[in-house]
Amino acid sequence: KAAGVFMYAKEVLSRLEGNPHVDLNSLPSGLAELYMSRYRETFAGGDALDQFEAHTKPMLLMLVAAREALPEGVVARAGWPPAGTSVAFQAARQQHLAFAKRMCVGSLAEEAGLLQFSHKSFADWLLGGASGDFRLDRGDGEALLAEACLGLARGGGGEEASAATRYALRHGVSHLVAAGRREDARRLVVEDVGWMLARAREDPLGLVED
Repeated sequence: KAAGVFMYAKEVLSRLEGNPHVDLNSLPSGLAELYMSRYRETFAGGDALDQFEAHTKPMLLMLVAAREALPEGVVARAGWPPAGTSVAFQAARQQHLAFAKRMCVGSLAEEAGLLQFSHKSFADWLLGGASGDFRLDRGDGEALLAEACLGLARGGGGEEASAATRYALRHGVSHLVAAGRREDARRLVVEDVGWMLARAREDPLGLVED
């Protein structure tokens, strides 16, 4: 079932450590399916899909649409309610973030605080019909990142800029265009002098492409 994918074998070993009586024959054959089966076990209950919609789904949407590894803080606040959150919401978000990070293991996550799917099959499965209730639409991820980048990109760039701001400067216009927000993209490129200067400091050639 692992088909030579080390992450599959690693996840199975993790399951066995938690439950030595796991029926290996019952485990799904695909890597993404295996991880999402863990999701069903971790967040079991009548509100499991509601929790997925509120927490895990927006984080996975960002990871699916990202142009490169995303700062953990950006992913953690995906779909964050504008009116504020309760303590219970924040605690639940941390649990779901921990699950999303399982799909992003590696040096980027562990050393740099950056999240990116560790295997292409995660995005392929989540965007495909076989994912059922967990199916994602890349356009929704583009919209989430467009909104996040629009706010971050106006914060300025340079050596002192955060990783999140630098991502927004490099890819904000791309996400805005992909999300159908061409007028917002145009205003950044043509009218926002502060953004243009910050973009030029971060990536002069990228500014020309924008």
